[in-house]
Amino acid sequence: MSHFAPRRSSNKPLRLTSQSRRDDDIETLESRVLMSGSAPSDRFINSAPGPAAVVMSLASSAPKYVSASPIAAPTSPNVSYALASGRGTITLTWSGSDPKTTGYVVWRATGTSGTFAVAAKLAGVANRTFTDIPTLANTTYSYRVTAGFTGGYSDPSATVSLITPMSAPGNVAAQMTADTTTGGAFVSVFWAHADPNVTSYSILRAEGNGAFSQIGQSTGRTYADKSTLPNTLYRYQVQALAAGRTSPVSGTASLTTASATPTGLTAAVASGKVTLTWSANDPKATGYSVWRSSDGITFKSIATVTGAANKSYIDTTLAAGSVGYYKVLTTGPGGNSTYSNAVEARIPATAKWSITTRYGNELVLNNTAAGDTFSVSQSGADLVFTINGVSVKQAASAGGLYVYLRGGNNTLSIDASVSTRVTVQTINGLNDKVSVSIASANVWIDNDDTFAGSAQIHRVATFVGGVSKSQGASLPNPTDVRSTVTLNQSLLGTGVAAADANQGQVGDCYFISTLSSLAHTSPSIITNSVVDMGDGTYTVQFFSAGKAQFYRVNNQFATAGAGLTNLYYASGGSSGKIWISVFEKAFAHFRRGANTYASLNGGYFNEVNDAMGVKSTNFNPAASSDANLYTMLAGKLATGKAVELATSNTSPNLVRSHGYSLLSVSKVNGVNTYTVRNPWGASGNALESRTGIANLTYAQFTANFAGGTMAA
Repeated sequence: MSHFAPRRSSNKPLRLTSQSRRDDDIETLESRVLMSGSAPSDRFINSAPGPAAVVMSLASSAPKYVSASPIAAPTSPNVSYALASGRGTITLTWSGSDPKTTGYVVWRATGTSGTFAVAAKLAGVANRTFTDIPTLANTTYSYRVTAGFTGGYSDPSATVSLITPMSAPGNVAAQMTADTTTGGAFVSVFWAHADPNVTSYSILRAEGNGAFSQIGQSTGRTYADKSTLPNTLYRYQVQALAAGRTSPVSGTASLTTASATPTGLTAAVASGKVTLTWSANDPKATGYSVWRSSDGITFKSIATVTGAANKSYIDTTLAAGSVGYYKVLTTGPGGNSTYSNAVEARIPATAKWSITTRYGNELVLNNTAAGDTFSVSQSGADLVFTINGVSVKQAASAGGLYVYLRGGNNTLSIDASVSTRVTVQTINGLNDKVSVSIASANVWIDNDDTFAGSAQIHRVATFVGGVSKSQGASLPNPTDVRSTVTLNQSLLGTGVAAADANQGQVGDCYFISTLSSLAHTSPSIITNSVVDMGDGTYTVQFFSAGKAQFYRVNNQFATAGAGLTNLYYASGGSSGKIWISVFEKAFAHFRRGANTYASLNGGYFNEVNDAMGVKSTNFNPAASSDANLYTMLAGKLATGKAVELATSNTSPNLVRSHGYSLLSVSKVNGVNTYTVRNPWGASGNALESRTGIANLTYAQFTANFAGGTMAA
């Protein structure tokens, strides 16, 4: 089936933000008040009460009191709440005209069913007002009144109840806190509040002098704000919530967030110099501070780099034959960031080899001399490099080990004890001897090199297009690349995934969805088909008529703006990996020899599988029952076989005439569910999530997909 894909729309979903609270709403909120007989506490903020601040209710008649001679009970009291001289007060008024009355007794209980106790005794028949000073905020107080006379008390009046207003949280503060999970930092907001009846708190934030809006809620008295920008002023307020009621807002805490921590620090050694490069996303930064250590423990600052955009430094002071450990931090209005990752660089005394770290997590052994002998083994978490009889230890890296032998006549041996991912590249037109005892290792060598052991072997006699084996040589860029950006970023990261493959502005959904499927089910097919040459170029292996062909492309990619996320064609998106961009650029040469991205428009899943050395067959989803389709597809995915799907030009729910990847099949509440991914990496219709994931029933699956392709 020929398959096209519309370009991804530039329209973005609206972002909903919380509406700021009106000032006049805040003014109607009541502060909590203090207990009777106690001095006012400065933890409560006084505010004039609004119409909804105090809740009143009438209770049913209370138990009768025994009296020697009956006397009329006082009338049901009226109750009100007010702030006077900074103190909250509850005022009761009632009436009574029995001539036998000699005074009144006011009874008080906490809650609507608590035990009543005498709150006051008032002498005189005309003394029919009582003012109470409650001590608890957000608390129900109940009152009743009896008339007193010589023989005892009257029956009590009806009971009246009132809920005192809530108080505002106090002592609000904000500070930067280290994130032990990510290594970054976030804002911790905390406050004090003595109200046990509060159910939660609303946290309000304003950026700079902007309006406050709610950013979250907390049931405790702390909140972690992890959505801030670096070097930015934020103001915070807190409001208490309980049973549909709100307190006044607290006072304001302000802080300027810390600078963003640099990432991806790398060190490259050449000509006795150490070149450091890093990434940072902090436009408000004032610069960077470079720190160095001779032992990896005690660091000191050796240089200051001015300007947020200047993200590199060359150290010319590291002595020959010595090692340096480096870190970088960002400076800015909010103070210094935390340190970046640490990297190691060695300046050889006479040899022309180096062990460095690139992209933050890839360990690189590079040799430019001839006649050296290298062996690599692993001891615990360390790799042990024995070079011409001298051993050097280096911590293994999650991104794997890359070995480049460039001088010829070198000998390399990698022991089976090495557990990290291994890539070896000796394509230099010279003889080398390579021995690797790791079946998953990826080895790229010349025809004249000798190899022993077990690994994924790629013997490169020539590059397509007559491209030289010298460093930096590559095919010309496709002729329709427009403006380009040079990306020095990790090719494979710590591994490949379906989400790394995101379609750009060309109709090659059949290509992107196939590679996305392979990355999901058979990642080794991707990682064994491409290599970072270590010089700004990459070699991609495609198959034509069953024979391997090798395409060498550079790291310049068409762009609609700066950075990886603005690539015009395929990109790794937020993953930071660029393997999909490299494969697509090489495919623009391979597919028709046109050397254009436009030549990729429209195609078949089968031709991409063939190019990747994968045999595949087509199937019709509607030809199988739900049970049979589920069993077939589950079996494919379980054995690492990729599945791609094609919508028809009349699909009712998904993007029409478009390719998708099958991620999984599962049972949800007993219903067979098919999970697919749109290669846009973004929603194309209402059934898809923001990242293009849709969970379909059998009926939806067969109504939308006209056909599919699966690895044999």
